[in-house]
Amino acid sequence: MIERFVLLGIGLTLIGLRLYVRARVVGWRGLWVDDYMMIVVAMVYAALTAGCYFLLVVYRGLANNGLTPEQRAALEPGGLEYAQRIGGSKATIYCRILYTVVCWMTKGAMLAFCLRLTERFGKYEKRIRAGFVILVVSWVADFLITMLSCRPFHDYWQIWPDPGEMCQPALSPYSVYGTMGLNVATSAYVFWVPLPVLWMAGLQLWKKLGLVVLVLGNAFVMAIAILCGARVASRAGPDAFEAGAWAQRVAFAAVLTSNLPLLFPLVSRRLERLQRARADAARRAHDPRPSPAKRPRRASCAAAAAAAPKIDYESIGESAARGRGAADRCPLDADDADGIAMLLSPPPRAHARGPRSIEWMV
Repeated sequence: MIERFVLLGIGLTLIGLRLYVRARVVGWRGLWVDDYMMIVVAMVYAALTAGCYFLLVVYRGLANNGLTPEQRAALEPGGLEYAQRIGGSKATIYCRILYTVVCWMTKGAMLAFCLRLTERFGKYEKRIRAGFVILVVSWVADFLITMLSCRPFHDYWQIWPDPGEMCQPALSPYSVYGTMGLNVATSAYVFWVPLPVLWMAGLQLWKKLGLVVLVLGNAFVMAIAILCGARVASRAGPDAFEAGAWAQRVAFAAVLTSNLPLLFPLVSRRLERLQRARADAARRAHDPRPSPAKRPRRASCAAAAAAAPKIDYESIGESAARGRGAADRCPLDADDADGIAMLLSPPPRAHARGPRSIEWMV
């Protein structure tokens, strides 16, 4: 079970870093639809992990499947295993619904991310909005498959008599193959949407790299979803255990691949700072000239007055004498003696012939 909480911690950390990067770039008020969708994904993913904990630890991965008629008849209704199998069946339905919510919302966040990147190019807006419609319709279809494939609904956790394979939530073919098929089909559409954007000349490099990660991540999610369906359908272990474990793994893969592209600006800035620091260190190491000693930020009045050139105020006149008294009081924060001399000297005269120099005016 440690694996579940480790995956949860990594997923929530990625979502938090994504929101931090976006807030640093556009501010909290500038967050877009995909950012708010990921906040909802974080909450649903945490609820999914809690459901997997109950299914795998509290109910030991048991459900109303994997029993012969004799074993079903021998189970005591008030016994521990009977209660665990009922609870495990309910937890399997709970995890399956939350699993589809996480997967479909991460795909919606990916489409919103592509829409934000290509908002200047109107020709891609239609296919992205069509993707939103496909996601909503497919999720509603999958939800109805889960809720309506077994009637009455309470047969999903019936132990005796045998409710049949259609009412065993860990093995129901409509749920297993229907969810897998819709998941792979929608992932393939989201995989196809950003492909034409990669060849845009006006798109920044980090955005193109983010789309490459997005495309490869969708392929990875499709592979994991197919593997999940194959593992559960092959019954290579306790069915409810396999269903719960792989549901969270696929959800984690979806969270991972949908947030990595948004971390590229943070990584690129860190790399640029590191590269500049290394370049500065290499330049200092190869420069034979000694580095100049740093001067104090503000020179004292006594040191500035001592270093200032001596000026004959009597020859200048009374106006300069007033300036001398101001200089003796040192009201200005001069950096060095040259600054004081510049303040006391008269401004340059205009050229006798022609207009003033452009450089001096600037």
